[in-house]
Amino acid sequence: IRNVIAPSEAVCIGVLQKNGLLLEDIMKKVRTGEIPMPSRRVFETAVNQNGYAIRQVPMEFQTENLQLLAVASSPKVVSLLVNPTEVVQKTALDASPDVIGLMEAPTPEIQTYAIAKDPSLINSIEGPCYEAVKLAVERNGLNIRNYQNTYPELRAIAISQNPFIVTNGVLKNVSDDEYLQAARINRNVIRKLSHSNPELYANIQMALQTRQAPQQESFEPEFD
Repeated sequence: IRNVIAPSEAVCIGVLQKNGLLLEDIMKKVRTGEIPMPSRRVFETAVNQNGYAIRQVPMEFQTENLQLLAVASSPKVVSLLVNPTEVVQKTALDASPDVIGLMEAPTPEIQTYAIAKDPSLINSIEGPCYEAVKLAVERNGLNIRNYQNTYPELRAIAISQNPFIVTNGVLKNVSDDEYLQAARINRNVIRKLSHSNPELYANIQMALQTRQAPQQESFEPEFD
């Protein structure tokens, strides 16, 4: 296309259908005055073929619809867009959830949207919000690993999801109550304690066997 003098719109579209990145050569012709500014159809053709072609589109022509075309074909392009809308960001995440790690300061809504798709992505977000961390832990208790000190209140949620984190090294400084919580979910969790901490093991076993007797309902006899 660079060697074609004043290419028509039809010629430009035909070329861009095969390689959207050639929009760069077309825009060079626009800047030299060889051809007028392309139509929306030209931009859409280029971006639909290759999302990265949107880098050559002037800002005033980067509509939400054009950005949607870009991220649908090339999700990582979302990191290059200026102030992409929530719809555009979610479309990119729908296509490839891991692009959350490329987004600059994603909102809590966008963070939780990504985590709902893949909880492990919590570790790809810089300074994730509480809501995102909580959701990640609820979906997979192992995700508490990097946040147990920041959000200690989430430790119980993590244990409920995966009680084995009290003995597999994920949870640090496990309390007796946390061991008991885990054992109530799955007694196999505390098998290691029978060798490493027999006294604690015995105490937990006793607590598990202890059942609070149901309270007898008191009533007054009825008399005629």
